[in-house]
Amino acid sequence: MVDKQQGITYCDEYISETKSVLEKKANTTCRTAKETIPCNDKKTGLPVHVTMVIQPTEKGCPNYVKVATSIAEEPMSRGTSKNRFSVEVIQEPCADKKGVMLNAYIPGFDATEKMKVYDFEWMTDGEVFDRDKQTDCLNKEKVTLKVTEIATGQTVIKSITTAPTNDNSRDYKVFGFEKTPCYGTCPVYKVSINKSGKATYRGIANTERQGDWETTIDGDTMKKLKEAAFKANYFELSRKYPIEGEVADASRTITYFRSGDTEMSVNHTLGGPDSLVKFEEYLEKTIANLKWTKIRSEESK
Repeated sequence: MVDKQQGITYCDEYISETKSVLEKKANTTCRTAKETIPCNDKKTGLPVHVTMVIQPTEKGCPNYVKVATSIAEEPMSRGTSKNRFSVEVIQEPCADKKGVMLNAYIPGFDATEKMKVYDFEWMTDGEVFDRDKQTDCLNKEKVTLKVTEIATGQTVIKSITTAPTNDNSRDYKVFGFEKTPCYGTCPVYKVSINKSGKATYRGIANTERQGDWETTIDGDTMKKLKEAAFKANYFELSRKYPIEGEVADASRTITYFRSGDTEMSVNHTLGGPDSLVKFEEYLEKTIANLKWTKIRSEESK
């Protein structure tokens, strides 16, 4: 809820409002609904991030795919509560194999900082099997993640139980990129990239490619795109920039990213953070460099 006199968003009532919206979304889509809310603690006045995860009701969605559940076993090895950092873990079905991939990210992490800020250790039975933010395809039920902030030595340890998935064979959209019209000759086109790597491009106006095109993206490129999204802290962005108001006659860049059951779309005209701008540029450059094949002429649309 926003305090109109002070312009402050307090957590308590805002959380209640958001919960009802997420419950409706979860039961409508039959997927886990998740949102991180930037707000202020009413007692302390300090800014915080509250992450809400709402599962669909089993009765209405008996076959839904759950996200990985995680429990913080050890908040940190040392330090005060002011220095706490949190870790989110998202489960994603493997594209062409049985099992899951796990993605870790740090809510509120400034993506413009140096890359080597945290160390990641994925373990089973005390043995480290991966040190990246994203694991390869796993067939493990119990996994432990240890994240260490290098500058302070603080750690967060999570015990993760991977949830069985039933959509390994189902393809769905993972990335989206769209440029909208402006008052002038801005390029107008839409791109959609699926989990399988299948990508489609529709050139609408002022683009080198007109009409419908397609291609297939290899696994390494898909992994780099996902890494770029997590580096941009994509799930922590606002859904719209500028956050307030509209910009008339200006082209918008609309991006979309889904990982597991967590999805997000950002409508960006002006005022977005550098992390979003860099992610848009990387996605746009990757799209431009793909080998597209035309699938039908402009006249047959």
